[in-house]
Amino acid sequence: MISLFLLAFTLFGADAPITWQNCTGGTCSQQRGFIVLDSGWRGSDLSSAGVTVSGDSVSQKFKQGNNVGSRVYLLDSTENAYVKFKLVDAELTYDIDVSQIPCGMNAAIYTAEMPAQGTGSGAKSGAGYCDANYVGGEGCAEFDIGESNARATVYTCHGCNATGHAPKGQINCDTNGGAANPYTVDKNFYGNGSSFTIDTSRKFTVVTQFIGSGGKLTEVKRKYVQGGKTYDQPNSLTTGLDAISPSLEIGHVLIGALWASDTDMAWMDAGSNGPCSSNNESTTYLQQNYPNAVVTYSNIKYGSIDSTY
Repeated sequence: MISLFLLAFTLFGADAPITWQNCTGGTCSQQRGFIVLDSGWRGSDLSSAGVTVSGDSVSQKFKQGNNVGSRVYLLDSTENAYVKFKLVDAELTYDIDVSQIPCGMNAAIYTAEMPAQGTGSGAKSGAGYCDANYVGGEGCAEFDIGESNARATVYTCHGCNATGHAPKGQINCDTNGGAANPYTVDKNFYGNGSSFTIDTSRKFTVVTQFIGSGGKLTEVKRKYVQGGKTYDQPNSLTTGLDAISPSLEIGHVLIGALWASDTDMAWMDAGSNGPCSSNNESTTYLQQNYPNAVVTYSNIKYGSIDSTY
């Protein structure tokens, strides 16, 4: 994730149960897991950080008291290890409501090659984060499945020259990555209102297909489901996949983050990337004007290609 800047350091070790589904050949089985918050947010609980978990859904509110932004992970049924998703020749699907997320804010669902047991105080406390931008000091391969607001969306591949996680200099990661943004080829595909193919004023389903075989990723395709219809994103991702393939075979942890950046989100939602202006996108502006913005993810499914929607 580019220039990640999450404010607030307020929660530690709090988690809540959630259900998700594992699918094969159109048949899905319910799995039990837990949502845990990153260990860097110390001293509070889920609700104090603006995070609500219910059934198969998790919601993240932008500002709750003095807390701004949050980052959460999916634990397995033991509550002591992260779920590791092997993504080559597989797909990951979820429903999302970004209707309240304005320009400049990023509702991100992504994966990273974090260790299953975490580090230090362990996965149960939300420890062990790493990403391709070395946030927190540790680098590792990262796949941004969906970085979105109500006006723009992009998915991005960030491979590294080695698997595992390590400080900068010991592992070299592609911080910019290869990206697929539908706005670059069809300005009317994704946006807030009924004139767009995907209308972000309503909930929709995001399907990400990691096409490949033999441990080698060759293409990442995106489909959307809304109003009972399935839509293919007009572009797909084919660059940077060789570098990330070994990491995706090892398995990635699923992460949800709601964040903003004082360097704005123009790389995602302005100029050639979206209809937003890079003005009025600072974290301070968004705190003052959109403190109650909420993103909700639900109905998470993982399985073989074309099995989850």
